[in-house]
Amino acid sequence: MASYGIPYINVQTFWDAYHECLRFIYDGQFEFMRNMIDNHFYYQNKRTGWVPFSISLNTGCNKNLDLPAQPFVCQASLIYGRISGDKEWLKNRYNNIKDYITFLHTERRAKNGLYFWWNESGCDNDVSTTFYTPRSVIAVYASSIIYMEH
Repeated sequence: MASYGIPYINVQTFWDAYHECLRFIYDGQFEFMRNMIDNHFYYQNKRTGWVPFSISLNTGCNKNLDLPAQPFVCQASLIYGRISGDKEWLKNRYNNIKDYITFLHTERRAKNGLYFWWNESGCDNDVSTTFYTPRSVIAVYASSIIYMEH
């Protein structure tokens, strides 16, 4: 499943695919969510836990470490595991999920425990970050979504 539109032909972005997969799950088609998550975990950085923002059919993942998958990785995994009943799949992805949470804690958490956007797509939906440099705005939006990842 590719994201929609000209700049996204043959590219799967986590943000778009996650929301598209929610619709498929509503219709009982769980495999799209599982496959989307597995696609992104395939490219996960084993050292940092980073998961890519986008995957291209032609070039693989965007290796820009400033562009991780938006914080829906754990939520997507839990939704798939609960609705499909595929507990074995969820158990087998535990380390991927744990490593991604570690990434969020080390790369996106401020000293006060709240979270900030760096440069992810999605922060463009948070007007408070529009004209500020990365890591300079602790965003309620980011903190709320990352809280849901736990």
